[in-house]
Amino acid sequence: MKLGTVVVLAGSIRPTALMSSLGLHTLELPARADQTLLEAWIESLQAWDAEEIRIVVNSTADAARIGALLPPTRQQSVRVMSEPASWRGSAGLVCDLTADLEPDDIVTVVEGGALPPASMGPLVGAMTSLTTAVIGATEAHEPAGTYLFRRKVFRSISAVGYHDIKEQLLPAINEQRGVVKLAVLGREFIRIRDR
Repeated sequence: MKLGTVVVLAGSIRPTALMSSLGLHTLELPARADQTLLEAWIESLQAWDAEEIRIVVNSTADAARIGALLPPTRQQSVRVMSEPASWRGSAGLVCDLTADLEPDDIVTVVEGGALPPASMGPLVGAMTSLTTAVIGATEAHEPAGTYLFRRKVFRSISAVGYHDIKEQLLPAINEQRGVVKLAVLGREFIRIRDR
């Protein structure tokens, strides 16, 4: 099993205090001494055979800024774009950005403003032909901002309006008796919001 098409959610309702004070997008921040968060995500996702990486940010200015950071060798498999519509919520946004995919295609969703997990292996390993969704979690079973879905789970989302992954999509999958699994990705999930 592969990651399929990956949607990296890298926008925010408003910039974090860290982003504002540094004048940088979260993806521009260093994840290591020699690697930005953007590079860390791309490396992690491509190691697990992501077919395409779609990075979504708030504005066209952000998309141009982040797109300019991509090495030429990555530009064919990585696309940076701005949100096509406002106030769609994470599930609505993923629905809009993956409308071109087939119902059984795999869609991976990750929070770009966090460190990638050490391995995507548990997430990929939990997805079977009978699985509808896999939720990445910490050892304490807290959400780790990483999900695998079959594209068909988004078909119930309307073209207009707000639709969140945790609040609306996962309960809808449960109501439709979809098979949802949990995959432990590590001890903790680290969002980059402050120093």
